[in-house]
Amino acid sequence: MAYSSNNWYDTIQISKGSLAGVAVGNAVITPDGVVGKVVETGPTWSIVSTILNPDNAMGVKVSRTSDVAVVEGDSELYSQNYCKMTFIDKGSNLIIGDILETSGSGGIYPAGLSVGVIREINSDAMGNLNYATVEPLVDFNKLYEVLVINGTY
Repeated sequence: MAYSSNNWYDTIQISKGSLAGVAVGNAVITPDGVVGKVVETGPTWSIVSTILNPDNAMGVKVSRTSDVAVVEGDSELYSQNYCKMTFIDKGSNLIIGDILETSGSGGIYPAGLSVGVIREINSDAMGNLNYATVEPLVDFNKLYEVLVINGTY
């Protein structure tokens, strides 16, 4: 596995490609949670855009409450290995420490995969939720092996 030279955890290269059945759009995970999705593939290699990448977004569900939202990479947070949760319903009752899992919407990630933990909740002056800071459960500093999920969901 190799990291991109421009942004350390933005993309990674894995040593399996189309000859091994890997295709663009496949989900990439570890036992800890979601890493990202395949965005490019060759015969013996693939490029994975991680969940820290500002071009990435996925539907999530809060395990405790079943509230749904979107987790996306953020250009200011990814250097801290964080991403952001947006499109949060006004009635959501989020708390720091809530666990997020994939919702299954969008056809890339099956429902129920671990994504991250809410570390900070950011509200405006009226108390409306703007976004939540999410710490991925995958430790990108210690990422050596991944599993590619073939198929659509």
